[in-house]
Amino acid sequence: MNDDIRSLNEILESTLREGPLSRGLREQEVLSGWAEIVGEEIARHSEPLALRDAILWVRVDGSAWAQELSLLKPRIRERLEERLGEGSIEDIRFHTGSPTPPQ
Repeated sequence: MNDDIRSLNEILESTLREGPLSRGLREQEVLSGWAEIVGEEIARHSEPLALRDAILWVRVDGSAWAQELSLLKPRIRERLEERLGEGSIEDIRFHTGSPTPPQ
């Protein structure tokens, strides 16, 4: 019986770590913790919209902010991975305009 419980625990941990629920939790972590991750000033001029296939889509106030954040991308990725785990974010795409990420 102990082996059955251990196996069930392993399955649950694996599902939570790698399954769709885990991806949704990571996305929520980014969306809700954005200001803490990037700082208040950057958060006032940007908004994370979605995390899809390890790509974070972020809307910014204008092209100057898109360029500024592109230069800060390595640092932002590092902070995101500290919070979400290594390999959680492969790229960050900054865009202006519409409040929804490109499909």
